[in-house]
Amino acid sequence: MTKYHTESQKLKDLPKLIRRDNGFVCLYCKEPLTGEYIFEHLNGNRHDNRIENKALAHQSCNIKKISSLEFQLIADEKLQQNEEMGLHYLEDSTAHEENSSEIEINVSLFNFHKKYITEQIVIEGRYAFNDAIAELPFLCQQRFSHGSEMTTRRYLKQLTSKVTDLQIIKDDKNKKWICKREVLN
Repeated sequence: MTKYHTESQKLKDLPKLIRRDNGFVCLYCKEPLTGEYIFEHLNGNRHDNRIENKALAHQSCNIKKISSLEFQLIADEKLQQNEEMGLHYLEDSTAHEENSSEIEINVSLFNFHKKYITEQIVIEGRYAFNDAIAELPFLCQQRFSHGSEMTTRRYLKQLTSKVTDLQIIKDDKNKKWICKREVLN
């Protein structure tokens, strides 16, 4: 056991935790981890930095655990499950682990783009293409520490392809907008 969980340990453990726990989700509420997240010490001992004693959680859920019997039971069960599982989930090669992490990040970013764009269209009826190019990389960097304009452009191309329910249109001033695809009979 090491006394403190260093940043390099966190970076090393993050892909393993994502892979072991089936995604970048909170142990307690099962919601995607966006923005702030923590490395939860399941047994409450922050000096016990075994991978079996760690999981990812929202900071707010971690605080709720203090007074929530339900969350304490979830943590106890997860620790027991991790200890019984041992290190079997780590047996694959490092290359596979890195690829899995990259795929999981890509899936998370794509899903975030789709959800955010859809929400903007529901609220406003349409979403300015240039706003999407500027806002989405910033939001992804804030929430996932990943994302770029090039990635956003790639996702927009996929999300507005002719087989989807979104499209890009131009208004009379030649401004591009993302909106719901009009169904023609």
